[in-house]
Amino acid sequence: MRLLGVEELAQTPSRKDGIVAEKEAKYRRECIHFIKEIATEMELTPTTYFTAMAIFHRFFTLYSFKQLSRYNFAAASLIVGGKIEEQPKKLKVLLPIVHRQKCIARKLTPVKMTQQEYRDLQLKVLSCERMILQAIGFDLSYPNPLDALISFARNVTVDGFEICPNNVVQTAVDFLNDSYYLPLCVQFEPKKIALALLDLAAHNHKVKLVWKEAGSSSSNPWFVHALPKKELVCENRRETQEETKTDKEKKGDEDNKEDAASYTSPNGSYRFIVDIIVQMQSLLQSRQRKKPTEKSPLPSSSRVSTPTMEDGMSPHPAKSPKLSLSSSSTRVNSK
Repeated sequence: MRLLGVEELAQTPSRKDGIVAEKEAKYRRECIHFIKEIATEMELTPTTYFTAMAIFHRFFTLYSFKQLSRYNFAAASLIVGGKIEEQPKKLKVLLPIVHRQKCIARKLTPVKMTQQEYRDLQLKVLSCERMILQAIGFDLSYPNPLDALISFARNVTVDGFEICPNNVVQTAVDFLNDSYYLPLCVQFEPKKIALALLDLAAHNHKVKLVWKEAGSSSSNPWFVHALPKKELVCENRRETQEETKTDKEKKGDEDNKEDAASYTSPNGSYRFIVDIIVQMQSLLQSRQRKKPTEKSPLPSSSRVSTPTMEDGMSPHPAKSPKLSLSSSSTRVNSK
């Protein structure tokens, strides 16, 4: 799957159709929440709805929100994701939930569908599914950041623990769940997203991660061992970002300069960690009900609040999958 740079994301079909960046981002958040609500009600696995959300983001880098019914395509993305992850659901189960969630999203009173409405919705969603498959070139390979996150978590630890503490791992999973409100999945490889969010979770809990095989005596950060530079894809994303940043964004970079220093040596190989963290901080700060008393490059649990309706998301967002990490097995639950 080809990754997109900041410049390409600034020139999506929606933007070319006159939809401003803030409105496009709001549409994405609304539909990602829509997918999560349906997935939660249908008890789908995290990998299924993560794949569906990645497909949705990918599709709307190729088509404009202005010309298409975004909720129908969100539902169709979930159908495709279910088939990819071998968790398909019957339409007679899915479509009534889609209809109800569409009513809720549009602030309408949910009512039972008539047979004609059911047939109409069925035709529309199946048509959207075919259009999605054609748009993505029938590419059904969507590696999941959750798998990489679990793999990294099993190979790191902190002082006093044989394995990475579950609260750190669960925070990273929470961040991963939230990260799909942003189009990170079309910008960065899954491993990079997982690495950045696990490191962000460690900062959040004020602990230092250590790569087990390297030991605490290693002078290199854990992520240098987790993702050696030879595995990094050479991209010019950092230069592209610097060229397209506004004055406000550049000022934000100065605020994060101290934290960025640990990721940018040598040759800025791990700059992507800061790029992801900065985007996540922007998302988390936008969801605060109260303004923070001071700026911080990393969000803390006391500064993260539930989203408001103005964010395009319900004040009762879908729960993150619960993850239990042990030396012998890893268990992920969608409830």
